[in-house]
Parts: sequence; C-alpha cells; structure tokens
Amino acid sequence: MNLKNNRLFGIICFWFVNIIIIVFILILLKWINDPSRLPISKLLLTGKMHYTTHNDIRQAILSISGNPKTFMSQNIRIIQEHIKHLPWIKKVSIRKQWPDILKIHLVEFIPIAYWNDLYAIDADGILFKIPSNYLNKKEDIPLIYGPKNQEKEVLYDYNIINDVLRKRKYKLKLASTTVSHSWELITSDNLRIELGRSDTINRLKRFIQMYPELQQEANNQHQIISYIDLRYDSGAAVGWYKNH
Repeated sequence: MNLKNNRLFGIICFWFVNIIIIVFILILLKWINDPSRLPISKLLLTGKMHYTTHNDIRQAILSISGNPKTFMSQNIRIIQEHIKHLPWIKKVSIRKQWPDILKIHLVEFIPIAYWNDLYAIDADGILFKIPSNYLNKKEDIPLIYGPKNQEKEVLYDYNIINDVLRKRKYKLKLASTTVSHSWELITSDNLRIELGRSDTINRLKRFIQMYPELQQEANNQHQIISYIDLRYDSGAAVGWYKNH
C-alpha cells in the first residue's frame, strides 16, 4: 500500500513540477514579448558610412510588420533583410548586446563612377542607387555612359583606358562608349578625345606622345584645344575653341 502511495505521490509531483515549469515558461515568454519589457532602445552603428544615417536604420527597423519587437524576440535575419533594402548597402552584420543594444555593422557600396546618369557603379561593375540628396552633390568621380546590361564589359575597358591615362597624370571626367565599342573621352580640363572603336590603346599612346607638343603650340598661340580626334591610322585631327 505504501509503495502504491509513493508511486502515486511521485506521479503527482512529476506532473506538478512540469506544470509549474510550463506556466513559468509561458509567463516568461509573455514577459519577453511585452513591448514594454527590454525594448531595443539603442542602436550602435559601425563601419564606414558615407550615405547611411541612424534615421535610415531606425526607419528600416520600424518598417518591419507588426508592433516594435522586444530585444529578446527580435529576428536578426529579418532586420538584415530590411536594412539591405537600402540600395547602397552591400553587407549587414548584426548582433545583440544585453540588455537593449543592437549592434549593426554596415558595408556600403563604394562608387567609382556614375553610370548613365541613373546609378552609381562599384569596382565590380555592380549598379546601385545612392540617396537622392546626394545626386546634386556630384562626387569627384567620372561619368560613364554605355549600353544597358553591358556595365561589366564597359567597366573592364574603361579601367584599361583610365590606367593608361592616369599614369601620365590625365584625369577623366567622362567616358562614353556605344554598342559598337566606340569610345569618346573628356578629361578634367574639358579636352575631348575621340578614340573610335579599334586600336584604342595605341591611339591613346599616340595622344600621350603628341599632346604635350600640341599643348605648347596652343599656349604659344593663346588658344585652347577643344578636341583631338585619333580615329586615323596615323596622326590626329585637332579642334580649337574659338577665341573669345
């Protein structure tokens, strides 16, 4: 009889303890999910942020459907996805720090040029948008114009051209190419260079060789060179700005 009573008592204790645990877990979950408990009150942003503001990140988090989440229940993956909706964000890493801090490390795309007046383009040929308030503050990067969906090919050719010129201290302000890969360049001092679509590197070398002499001649005559057309087997056509 005592053995049976002991067994019954053990079963009752077992279920009692389990019920207590379940009730405790339910109360804890309710407490955790109560927006008044441990809300995310601090954002710590790290990384080189050229475009991103704290308000951009706050708005991205607030755009998550439902009420603002508590610290414990916030889904990091969902936060990452919403922040990556900012088109200039390349990578996002997030971690929580007790009791109420959300640490967010951002990596932005770095523009090396503007593409077709619509996008910025990075060194890997990836197009992205930058905040509209920066569009009127053109950065000191060139404009590139090229056929749609050929940005990687255009950027590859552009880098070769730019490297040749940069070694001789020429800086490009604009580079434009057509579907047939005919190149036109404008330097930072507004000199237009017509390269055409073939033998572009040798034509660039020809420009580098002849331009100092042409520039000296222009200075002697108090004139300014408007363009140099290198679309010839040898030599070049030179255009001059009209005297003011």
